[in-house]
Amino acid sequence: TSAKKIPTTPLETAMGKLTDRHCRNLTVPGKYADGHGLYLHVTAKGRYWRAAYRFDGKQKTASFGVYPRVSLKDARALHAHFLADLAQGIDPNAAKKAAKVEERTSFAHLAEQWLENTNKARAWTERRHKKITSQLRTHILPAFGALDIRHLRPVQIVELVQGIDRRGTNSTAHDCLDIIRRICAYAVQLEIRETSPAAHLKDILPKKASEPMRHVIAPDDVGRILLTLERAPTLNPAVKAYVRLMPLLFTRPDELRTMRWEELDLNAALWTKPAHTMKKRRVHLIPLPRQALALIEALRIHTGHLPHVFANPATGKPISNGAAQRLKVRNGLHEEITWHGWRHTASTLLNEQGYDRDHIEMQLSHADKNSIRGTYNHAQYLDQRRAMLQAWADWLDELKQQALERH
Repeated sequence: TSAKKIPTTPLETAMGKLTDRHCRNLTVPGKYADGHGLYLHVTAKGRYWRAAYRFDGKQKTASFGVYPRVSLKDARALHAHFLADLAQGIDPNAAKKAAKVEERTSFAHLAEQWLENTNKARAWTERRHKKITSQLRTHILPAFGALDIRHLRPVQIVELVQGIDRRGTNSTAHDCLDIIRRICAYAVQLEIRETSPAAHLKDILPKKASEPMRHVIAPDDVGRILLTLERAPTLNPAVKAYVRLMPLLFTRPDELRTMRWEELDLNAALWTKPAHTMKKRRVHLIPLPRQALALIEALRIHTGHLPHVFANPATGKPISNGAAQRLKVRNGLHEEITWHGWRHTASTLLNEQGYDRDHIEMQLSHADKNSIRGTYNHAQYLDQRRAMLQAWADWLDELKQQALERH
């Protein structure tokens, strides 16, 4: 028997079924019918699966993708679903367009856009971006993610955030309400909504509870707490070193927790904190007293092979805030101090001891509001601050020794 002739023109396939072989070899531009309205439209730019149909008396065209990405078999399956919808009086093209609009206006889609755009515009820290992402995924998207934001009502927002608050997480409830407000405002900016359903939600939550920066200033209390921290048992030496370094350097807790080995010049006893990691977005130099150097050097064997000084060896990432909090709770210090409170302790006591206020403020990396001093100089008062921190560390050692003698 002779081989079956391969159709090469639209006319030759007008009354027959296509085959994979036909599709692979079609090069002449035209429409090649497969039956029941489905055809392969060959153009100079590519080959496209389409179907001609009528709906409500109008001639229309449906698309099913590009060949060969969509095979003949897949195109027929898509077309079969298409015909089934038509038989039920549904215009599949209109339904598809509506689904696309619904996807673009879904809360999840807009939340993703808002998160990406705002993160870029505001240059969020990694910690802030991670916190907002977590709150979205944990609390907000499970409730609203699949919802068309055009249909979101104020009462739904109220029920969600009040439910979060009833679980004892008041601060998280306020944060989630703020995120929802911002996403709804973003939808208004895109003209997806005319007004925000969250715009007028006031007094729906108890006042946000702010944790006071608990701290001690009595020398005996300072010594006792330092001794407790030194004696505290922990499985991860990085956690213990972190909580012992906090009173010596009194930086912001997260700035210390994310310290990297590459930021340290141990020969010069200097820690250079890059601008993008600082709250004020300015490079900050921290001189290291002998006691701080000793604690850091002791960690080298445990975390020296990892990027972060205070790392969790199991993950390679910085220790969590929770790990330090748990140490504080286990040792009965939770009601007395916060880690941030060491900044208040140091500021109060150093001022009482007569140190220059500018040196203290520079060490705390507070903004210099005196315009007369001109451009911020991150190395300002470095020698004076080095002497101040060494004297401070020595004094803390004395307080701890006195506490040891009493206990």
